[in-house]
Amino acid sequence: MSDYSSLLSQVLILYIVMIIGALIYRLKILNDEVVSGITKLLLNVTIPATILAGLSNSGQLVKTDMLKMTGLTIFSYLFVFVLSLLILKVLFIPKEERPFYQYISIFGNIGFIGYPMVLIVIGSQGILLAAIANVVYSLLLYSLGIYLMSRYSETEKPAAFEWKLMVNPGTIAAVLCIVLFLFDIQLPGIVNQTAELLGRLTSPLAMIVVGASVNRIKLKGVFKNYRIIIISVIKMTLYPIAFAYLLRFLGFSGMPAMLAVLFMGMPIATTSVITAMEYNQKNLVKASEATVISTMMLILTIPVLVFAMSIISGAV
Repeated sequence: MSDYSSLLSQVLILYIVMIIGALIYRLKILNDEVVSGITKLLLNVTIPATILAGLSNSGQLVKTDMLKMTGLTIFSYLFVFVLSLLILKVLFIPKEERPFYQYISIFGNIGFIGYPMVLIVIGSQGILLAAIANVVYSLLLYSLGIYLMSRYSETEKPAAFEWKLMVNPGTIAAVLCIVLFLFDIQLPGIVNQTAELLGRLTSPLAMIVVGASVNRIKLKGVFKNYRIIIISVIKMTLYPIAFAYLLRFLGFSGMPAMLAVLFMGMPIATTSVITAMEYNQKNLVKASEATVISTMMLILTIPVLVFAMSIISGAV
């Protein structure tokens, strides 16, 4: 894991790019149509390329790491699911709003923020394991996530899980990498170099999109929703620390455990905006506020993530 000063400088660079994204959107260099196109480029090209490029840097991994990553990811979501139920009770959230707040308590930004953070904190050797975690995340997002977001919508009918949502370039790239790794197959050099070139676009483009999204909400009122602020703080500080101590108590260590802790401390998922737009427009403003607030908080919670991962590594 990188030392703290190096990690902080890399995160600051991401934030500078995010600010640039906000500025160029406000200057009308970008518009909603362009941002939508960049988002599609990320989801369909650069993130899958990042995953494929991670295969060539997986030499330090063994096959048991993949099983550990799968198990720890499932365990981490059971952990946060239980904690989310406690949060709902403590914050006295009205019944019709509970599914939304449970959604943002559970799902973090693994795609736009998670992959860049893995590259910064652990390096490209962690991308394959991150892809495995993302497969589990996607299964839950397109089942439990959609169910929660669609509760108490205009139709009053929770949306059903659609398998076709799982078939996308990101999950295809992840599954392909897992298969290739299991059978010790490497991609041809020219394919890997192309994937690495495209993958380098992921971090800057993702932060430009996040920055542009800041302009979609009124920042003057964004911090008035105390429930979102409290959930963001809990999610990005208490979650990773508590989970790290639990994993150390259970005897887990190594890269899979560190990644599981890292992902637990990610900001609220940008997919909350996408799923709210699709399944429950009543949650759209809150979803945008939650995404922006938690992403802005990341710069303050980086020391907590470093501490949590040091618990796993045995440094504390």
